[in-house]
Amino acid sequence: MNYAPIRYNFIMATDTQNGHSLWFVPNQEARSTLDSIIRELARRLQAPVFVPHITLIPDVIGTTTEVISHTQAIASSFTRFPITMEKIDFITESLYQCLYVYCRPTPHLSQIVTTARHEFSRQDDPPHKPHISILYKQDTPDEIKKKLVEEFTPRIADLSFTASSIEIWTNGFPIENWTKVGEFPLSPKEKSP
Repeated sequence: MNYAPIRYNFIMATDTQNGHSLWFVPNQEARSTLDSIIRELARRLQAPVFVPHITLIPDVIGTTTEVISHTQAIASSFTRFPITMEKIDFITESLYQCLYVYCRPTPHLSQIVTTARHEFSRQDDPPHKPHISILYKQDTPDEIKKKLVEEFTPRIADLSFTASSIEIWTNGFPIENWTKVGEFPLSPKEKSP
């Protein structure tokens, strides 16, 4: 793959800034199942509703035009690939990983993450942990999370989807105001050398 990144100075957004995030959004059955879980948890725990997604790279600050240009370059360099959900887990006192579905890492996913980090000058980001959050609620006690893991695990058994595009979303607070900026398809098949 001949790939030369365009160089810009991107920084990470903070809680008081709005930036952009690049996502893989599940399609078909996986999207429907995850939407249902997110809405149910939001209703039960008075939490925000959001689109289920795997974050490729979060909190990019730059003009929308720059972010779109870089995202198009990344998307055009990769083919569609499968993502399989493995288990539900949580992190204590975490907002964005309060309760999440861990997704199986693959070489293809690792390569696209590495390329995106290079493209946006974010090589020093923490290691990527592929996951789909299903609850954003920082003050949820671990005892409740453990019960939710047990309750919702059967609903994600054997759930998978094909990552077929990269979506750009605004981010920041409030979560309910996140909006889709654009969507860029991955190639449906391997490109000839």
